[in-house]
Amino acid sequence: MADISSSENAKPAPVTARSPPVPPDTSGELLYETPASAVNAIQEGYLYWSGKLTESSFALSLAVIGANWAVFGSVDRIRSNLWSEISLSVVLFSLVVTLFGHWKLGGMLRKRVKYAERDPGRWQKEFTETFGKETPWPFTAAIDRWAVGLRAAKTWLPIFGGAFFLLALFGSPHPQSPVPVDGSWADYHVHFWRDQNHAAARRYLHERGEHVYRPRGLQDDENDLRQYQ
Repeated sequence: MADISSSENAKPAPVTARSPPVPPDTSGELLYETPASAVNAIQEGYLYWSGKLTESSFALSLAVIGANWAVFGSVDRIRSNLWSEISLSVVLFSLVVTLFGHWKLGGMLRKRVKYAERDPGRWQKEFTETFGKETPWPFTAAIDRWAVGLRAAKTWLPIFGGAFFLLALFGSPHPQSPVPVDGSWADYHVHFWRDQNHAAARRYLHERGEHVYRPRGLQDDENDLRQYQ
């Protein structure tokens, strides 16, 4: 018969906390061996795609300018279409903004280089203070704002220019000016007025030095005609 008193006085074995399993050493198999290398990869990707954005923006701007000229063929016909004028204006403004933005950012970064070289101790102190924090250092908040604005301008302005070109191409008529083969200029002007009865067509004829013929039976605004009489 077992000793009941001895079994009751027996203490349970202490339970030790289990430590988490140690992962195997696979440093040679990982894509990024350290957190710093992962951040560097992100930075390289950002610089690559930012450069592609600049290239694509410039290429689209040139394409919109060439498309406007290919479709309308002359300055007079481009100026007679409001959407085409806006399209070219937006694209040219995009090129100017990009050029100025690159100049401005280059100057601001050059100042940061001089700032770091002027006082290396201060630069080291700023590095220590910003370590592990989400700050724009070693850049500045102003540099970040300029970069964000320039990236938005390079993206959206050429897109808007292309959209206005499509409106010019499909959304509104533009005056045509074929030279009549048969018939008089009066007959030509009858058809021209009937098809293009708006101020842009009259301005086009006036700039050519042609007589603005008003056929009988066609009503128009007397105020518009008075400036060409």
